Amino acid sequence: MAGRGEILADCPAARAVGVAPWVVSTHVDPRHLDVWWGEGIAEYISSLLPRRHLASAVAEAGKHTYTLRTLFDTTYANSDVSRTYDWGYLAARYMVEKHPADVSTVLGYYRAGDWTAARSFLTSLDYESDWNAWLTAVAAGA
Repeated sequence: MAGRGEILADCPAARAVGVAPWVVSTHVDPRHLDVWWGEGIAEYISSLLPRRHLASAVAEAGKHTYTLRTLFDTTYANSDVSRTYDWGYLAARYMVEKHPADVSTVLGYYRAGDWTAARSFLTSLDYESDWNAWLTAVAAGA
């Protein structure tokens, strides 16, 4: 049976909007801190389809509720629907659009099952100032 990443990488919707296979080829393990990515990238891909707009995520962006670092620590146990999906989308979109090399790095760790290295890498990132400016721009319609 194909893994979740293989299925997503061959997803017609992802191909239709030009999302690179490296963006979607991962899987979510709820025991680890990759929920932000798995749920977020699913929302990101769906937002690229015609007539799909994530108004709730745009509204959330203006609230600046979570730091990017906090979102990297999202689990199903410590989040609600908004944090999992809206904020996961915002974190995934930000990372894909602003820091694709970092996405490649963390996905390499996720694929290898090296959760410690992934967490160490993510916690070493310091994009909070840029993240907040970006959230303001998204809330304004960017």
